[in-house]
Amino acid sequence: MSLFVLFLIFIGLLILLLFISLTFQQNLYLLFFLLTKKKEKAIRCLSLFLLPGTVIHEVSHMLIAEILQVPTGEFSFIPEIKDEERVRVGSLKISHSGPIRRTLIGLAPLAVGLTILTTIFYFQFLPLVQKPPDIFNQKPVFYWLSAFLCFLIFIISNTMFSSKKDLEAAFFPFLLIVLVQIALWLGGIKLKISLEQKTYNFFINVLTSINSALVFTIVVDLIFLLFIRLATRFSEKTLKRHLYFRTDEKDF
Repeated sequence: MSLFVLFLIFIGLLILLLFISLTFQQNLYLLFFLLTKKKEKAIRCLSLFLLPGTVIHEVSHMLIAEILQVPTGEFSFIPEIKDEERVRVGSLKISHSGPIRRTLIGLAPLAVGLTILTTIFYFQFLPLVQKPPDIFNQKPVFYWLSAFLCFLIFIISNTMFSSKKDLEAAFFPFLLIVLVQIALWLGGIKLKISLEQKTYNFFINVLTSINSALVFTIVVDLIFLLFIRLATRFSEKTLKRHLYFRTDEKDF
């Protein structure tokens, strides 16, 4: 499979994961809204649930900003309702910089998140997929570790996507990358010289690993999403409350 095709698959998986993430956060918010009966309380519960991923998200911004020598300000992990449609879960003040550095800082959570997801999948779950163990005869630490890593995958995948503000300067660098990819594909450029071929194969292997990790992450997120949907249905019947899709009009 060519590098260009793997890149297209990568973009497609990211878009699908983003859609699942938005759907999950909406469904989890509705569940908390059903239980608390207040919009503000539901938002705070959602923010607290996603707090570990939010910390990783903002720390990623800070680390890349420090590496690029862009001054940063104070952290904030307190959820803030901006208006009827926007909620800011976390924030980090960053000084003004050029579009390239701003883009790299904005994409830092996604890069760090993908690195963590791929590492967990490669070292923990890929061996289990390649050679399934006898899961009924494992030590308790095996189940606890697997459950914790699945939860970590789930939390990171739902908080690693950058906000619109993070990507406000990313249009032109992204367009440049896409144009280069299209040029390589149309030109049929293939690196066949020994060193260049090794570099080409390296990127093939990296993208293949990332795509495999994204597929596994999507499966994990869908399982969590199904659990949240079932919990919402159960809560509706138990509490005898009917939850409408639009909850921004009135509290219970």
